[in-house]
Amino acid sequence: MHIVLISTPIGFLGSGKGGGVELTLNSLLTGLIAEGHTVDVVAPNNSKLVEASKKVKLHFVEGEEQKKLATSRLLFASNYS
Repeated sequence: MHIVLISTPIGFLGSGKGGGVELTLNSLLTGLIAEGHTVDVVAPNNSKLVEASKKVKLHFVEGEEQKKLATSRLLFASNYS
């Protein structure tokens, strides 16, 4: 099966800014490749995949790296904690 995964725009892959999304994406890649699937990843410029993902085709997209979370997001989250 040919699968396309889209990364988070928070930061480029390999920066660590994607947190759980970045870790999950790398785990998915490893598992999908091991099962024989063809995988493409769409991610911000400068992204790098884990060493085991050499069989993955990486498609870069333009974007602006986010430096911090928007205040409204922090306020929204604090209202429900």
